[in-house]
Amino acid sequence: MEYILLFWEYFTVKGWKSNLFSSIIYTIVSVLIYVYADTCSYAQSAASFLNTIITVLGIMIGFTISTFALLLTVNSPKVEEAKKDIFKETRNRKISTYDTILIPLAFVVVFQGSLLFVDFLFPIFYSLNSEKGKVFFSVSVSLTIYVVNVLMKAILHFYFIITKQ
Repeated sequence: MEYILLFWEYFTVKGWKSNLFSSIIYTIVSVLIYVYADTCSYAQSAASFLNTIITVLGIMIGFTISTFALLLTVNSPKVEEAKKDIFKETRNRKISTYDTILIPLAFVVVFQGSLLFVDFLFPIFYSLNSEKGKVFFSVSVSLTIYVVNVLMKAILHFYFIITKQ
């Protein structure tokens, strides 16, 4: 249940239209990977690339959690101001500018963990050379790019609050 609430807050803070546009872009990337992946080169490189994705996701989770911890412990006047500044009001909650950083970082941690879990388990049950494997690989690469993009946006948002630009 907590995950659903976190995803709801993330999409509320970032806006449904913006996320819909991003989803369309990453869906196109996924379809392009699926369609244009050469079967010979795909069979040779998919497993090693998936291992690289797993490694990158593990590193990114550590980086994201440390960024999250840094954000929670920083005592800057600019951060205190961001905590008081109301960014958006929903029916049951006022979301501060500070929350617009925390919510995406928490979303990224949960999303990365879920993606890492699925990336570990999928090759056990399905071959990457099968049709399901090719679809999974395309979606996994696309979602990894999406997670990197969301993380970069959250870090930039944090930077702009700290530097007050």
